[in-house]
Amino acid sequence: NIEEDNKKPKAPKPKKKKKKPMMKSFADFETVTEGSKHVPYLCAIVSRRFGKRVFKGWDCAKKMLDFLEDKYSRFNHTLIFHNAKYDFRAMVQELQINSYLTNGSAFITARGHYERISVTIKDSLKLINKPLSKFGKMFKLKQAKEVMPYDLYTRHNVDTKMVSIKDGLAHLKTDEH
Repeated sequence: NIEEDNKKPKAPKPKKKKKKPMMKSFADFETVTEGSKHVPYLCAIVSRRFGKRVFKGWDCAKKMLDFLEDKYSRFNHTLIFHNAKYDFRAMVQELQINSYLTNGSAFITARGHYERISVTIKDSLKLINKPLSKFGKMFKLKQAKEVMPYDLYTRHNVDTKMVSIKDGLAHLKTDEH
């Protein structure tokens, strides 16, 4: 058939890039304070897929992202922090930030990349506007009073991984002994 011979072959349709599934994890950083600067030394992350992981050291944000990239690069990642504006500061040096959304001074979300993974940071404080200390009562969870003498957490004490009981007690109120 002449008509069929004159038809140009259709160009193949470009393959759509398959979207990676999303893995949600809850995370938190602990920091030492050096003047007005907060320096992370520990990151804990929890996910249904891998349970709980803890990354220690002055490069704990990088260690956590390396873990996600190495073991779970087939996923895009949503990291949920309570008061993410604070925790985002620990991540910002490791991520290539694509977008950042705020409402005034309030942090809402940020998106970025690390190696082969896409990372979205969200703030659970925007969903549940209560401090973590109130979650036990709100959600009928077992919860103990936190005793965290933040001024005890110095770079030196974190590096040596110990303090004397005397020094530890000196940083607590009498009713916390």
